[in-house]
Amino acid sequence: MSALLAVLAAGAGSYVFRLSMVAVGGRFRSLRQVERTAHLIVPITFAAVAAGGVVASTNYAGAGPPLAAVAAGVVAVRQTGRSYAGIAAGMPTLWALSAVLGG
Repeated sequence: MSALLAVLAAGAGSYVFRLSMVAVGGRFRSLRQVERTAHLIVPITFAAVAAGGVVASTNYAGAGPPLAAVAAGVVAVRQTGRSYAGIAAGMPTLWALSAVLGG
């Protein structure tokens, strides 16, 4: 029962912390530079999570298909300016190269 209480307390604490940032964030005027770069937070977070997954899944070996998929995604986003183009180009690249190379 104590493990369940610990999980519930951690979840409640996390929820309250997130709500407090929303409540407090509206009261302060943010910097212009922060506002200009705020739209980059989601792609940066996704890239960090994806990089961690690539490293964990490949153990630094056999990283060819994931790295090629990342490259295809970057090229697609740069060409189109649309974030979903990265997934639309990267995932098929990953699947095809993994099937061919056994990565």
